[in-house]
Amino acid sequence: MISFSYREDGQFLSQIKIYCVMHVTKNAKLSTYHCIMKLHKSLIAISSVLILASCETAEISHETAKSLVYNCYSCHSPNASEASRIAPSMAEVKTAYLAKYGSKKAANNAMNAFVNSPSSEKVVMGEAMERFGIMPNMQYEKTDLQHIVSYIFSNQIDSREWLSQYNSGASSEPKIDKSDYSKLGRHIVMSTKKILGKNLKGAIKSQGTEYALDFCNTRAISLTDSMGVVLDATITRVSDRNRNPDNAASPEEVDFIEMYSTLIASNRDLSPILKGGTFYMPIVTNEMCLQCHGSGDEVSNGVRTGLDKLYPEDLALGYGVNEIRGIWRVDFGTYAN
Repeated sequence: MISFSYREDGQFLSQIKIYCVMHVTKNAKLSTYHCIMKLHKSLIAISSVLILASCETAEISHETAKSLVYNCYSCHSPNASEASRIAPSMAEVKTAYLAKYGSKKAANNAMNAFVNSPSSEKVVMGEAMERFGIMPNMQYEKTDLQHIVSYIFSNQIDSREWLSQYNSGASSEPKIDKSDYSKLGRHIVMSTKKILGKNLKGAIKSQGTEYALDFCNTRAISLTDSMGVVLDATITRVSDRNRNPDNAASPEEVDFIEMYSTLIASNRDLSPILKGGTFYMPIVTNEMCLQCHGSGDEVSNGVRTGLDKLYPEDLALGYGVNEIRGIWRVDFGTYAN
């Protein structure tokens, strides 16, 4: 028996087994010849399957690399200057996880757990958190996150060759099926969150949380609108406890928010909603949010003074970690036509 199997990133791709049994007969030479010919044909078939599997796996790996750069490197860039950095590089993060957990599997599991739900208890790089603040909850799709994290620990993402291929600015966005509105909506939300998160972290790092209030007041909506133009969609954030009166949720959207609040309280999946030509996705709080949306001492006196000045009818205080602060709404532009 000859057995071939092929695995990539823990995913089972194919397994082929060939059985060749020799029986001693009066015409042993003929039996041997038939067996060899059968083996020869089978090996040709195996080669074809493995080549196709290899090409498919290479394409998946290539797309995962582009997803890593597109989703993570706006904050975790290896090229940012010391003054402009808002997070450690991804290579530094990888090194820290391997140093703490010892094995790729343990490091992989820990990174998935942290990115799925960032908290100070799960932080591996304490000095980085003190310098840059805790990572916001990006709400990656679990399968996509697993692929990205697995790729990080399986590839030399700090090598000159890898950086030249994927971080040179030449690689395009990951492939998105624009006929699948659910995936397209998530892509639009994640792209907008990435830009807002990067700019907000930069504002907090440069001049503190009080300065970041002005950023949210003057630039957040314009950045969201700009992303809408780029992505050909109308992007808004709405809440039942809105800070800006223009972001008040409709009665139907309040129902969606209450549904998500019930789901997150019971630790259930927060699947996006697609209704007609509109996509909805929840906004989940984490520790960074509480600087401006928390309770008591979590919100400084300076921030409260700024909020009273900018948003006299503010309703967006009193949240805790891992609560629903509102929802993203994406109305598809020409995609829906």
